[in-house]
Amino acid sequence: MSDLSTPIPMLADGRFRSALAALVNRASEALDYIHKTPQDDGAAALATGLKGAIQSVDAMATDALEAMAEPPPRTLPKFTVFIREASGAGTTHISVHAGADADAAVELALTEAAAEWGGWDRDDLHVLGVVKGDVEIERWEGAGQ
Repeated sequence: MSDLSTPIPMLADGRFRSALAALVNRASEALDYIHKTPQDDGAAALATGLKGAIQSVDAMATDALEAMAEPPPRTLPKFTVFIREASGAGTTHISVHAGADADAAVELALTEAAAEWGGWDRDDLHVLGVVKGDVEIERWEGAGQ
């Protein structure tokens, strides 16, 4: 059987909670019945049902523990993308996006900038630059001064 003393995030899964509730209910019914009529054939049937419920919950717990042992999914790198109007006028749109590569981040940034600027056509936007990794902008002196 699995060691359920270890916290398992997947215990919050509805299917697991449902199976666990069924196990607890079945165990309670079985214990009540066995205590009332220890020689009855129904007690054996309840014990068999209880064993099946325990095996089901144990299998789910084992799957949860195995899932926890798998390596975490690969996180995508972050890119900071700088976009401006193609004409060079206006402000600079700066956004951070996770993507497989700079091109994927640029696509996300162009879509975001076009939407935030009121549905601009992407052809009217120009990518000024892309920086990979975490960026902390200390100071920005924009155009128009």
